[in-house]
Amino acid sequence: MATVVEQTYIDTLEALMGSFQNLPIVGEIGVPQEQGVPRKRSRVRFTFKNWNTDSPTQFFLNNRQTELKENTDFTIEDTEGYIDLITTSGSIFDSSGTYAGELPVGSQIEGSYRFKFFSEEDLLEYLSLGLNAVNMRRPATSYANLDGAPAEFNEAIIMYAYMRCLEKLLIDSIIWNNRLLFSDQESPFNSSYMMSIIQNRLASAEKRFDDSAWFAKPRSFSRPLGVTSGARGTRSRVTANNLSNFILGGVL
Repeated sequence: MATVVEQTYIDTLEALMGSFQNLPIVGEIGVPQEQGVPRKRSRVRFTFKNWNTDSPTQFFLNNRQTELKENTDFTIEDTEGYIDLITTSGSIFDSSGTYAGELPVGSQIEGSYRFKFFSEEDLLEYLSLGLNAVNMRRPATSYANLDGAPAEFNEAIIMYAYMRCLEKLLIDSIIWNNRLLFSDQESPFNSSYMMSIIQNRLASAEKRFDDSAWFAKPRSFSRPLGVTSGARGTRSRVTANNLSNFILGGVL
């Protein structure tokens, strides 16, 4: 579970990601799986994980003949993206009823839900990489976790994580996810149009990261290498060649 500070970072990053953290899936046919002893088709899995618990879900049995009720007919495992059928009294899947505690062969469950493209673990990983990236900027620092990072790092860390999210969206859209989520049909919102928007946002995020990382470490982060009156720059090491610069009048 994320700490309070980590959750603040996550909330900010999710706000930047917008609709990608609340993607709708409508009318998907679930895949039954056998569970328990004896084995019964009492679990129905759907394509995407990380369901958004703030959004409503709907599940129907057999071509919308019957709407199923959460906590009466089924329970939701939102993180893994499946529902488990309830087989006790009061459920349509009551073990002693018509369905005998499972989804019979030939029956199907249709589900509508919303999910987050990035899990909490994904976002925390990208944020940690962002902290490492800022640590490596000169002067180098060694903050080990987000809880201990100074406030000056916040924007740079978030911008770096935002960049990684946008890159993943581009790669996934190119490889396969556009066939499931983002239509290739001619429309103002087809996958090509979406990818061009993401590319523009990525370029903007990269510049924002460079700018914010530059200002993330003020002069107070640098250790002075010497003391000088200002009349002459002090070198980091006194040698035979510059010894006279540090002697009153050049005489011992």
